[in-house]
Amino acid sequence: RHWGAASAFLAASAEDARVPVFVEANERFHLPADDARDVIMIGPGTGVAPFRGFVQERRESGARGRNWLFFGNRHFSDDFLYQVEWQEALKQGALHRLDLAFSRDGADKVYVQHRLRERGKELYAWLSEGAHLYVCGDATHMARDVHAALVDIAAEHGGLSREDAGAWLADKGKYDAGDPSSREALAGAVRQTLAVGWVLASEGGEVVHGARIKAAVGVIIIADQIPKLLG
Repeated sequence: RHWGAASAFLAASAEDARVPVFVEANERFHLPADDARDVIMIGPGTGVAPFRGFVQERRESGARGRNWLFFGNRHFSDDFLYQVEWQEALKQGALHRLDLAFSRDGADKVYVQHRLRERGKELYAWLSEGAHLYVCGDATHMARDVHAALVDIAAEHGGLSREDAGAWLADKGKYDAGDPSSREALAGAVRQTLAVGWVLASEGGEVVHGARIKAAVGVIIIADQIPKLLG
């Protein structure tokens, strides 16, 4: 049995208890200033948490852009986090597309990067038209696999070589963690981080690793408030 760090801490607190809340600000992991921009969110597992805030913020502010969420986890029946909330968002039009990957429910393991490839043509069209793409979750494996899928998508649907596809993505921004040109520095920067998000702003933006969420007893980040607090 596994207990959430923040949820278990809150559940064990008295009803009228006061608890400290610390938000680690990040200037890059936030919604685009232009609310007409489409937003693509990739958040497997608990990495989906900040995207609840993104969708809620876009709904409340009346943002004109579309919202597309890719979510993955092990089992549909046990691990579809915030299922009812996403279904309601789809019904209300606050979420325009939802693609799911449950890796242990079939004979083959299916992850979010597989869904990205399946939707490659549409994904490339959204990015080409200026959509912002965000990823939050496991930086060690998932982020690497997602980036590889994005390169393949740009190559296939943009008619590019893999090298040119990588350059197309790089032209939209760059990796930024300590030494921006060093993937080793990037890996070292996130090794002690429990959760990391990165964002691809497809025009004039940066592919960045950020939105670091540090979980510990007494140190809580309320995901729903991230968009408002980071501005």
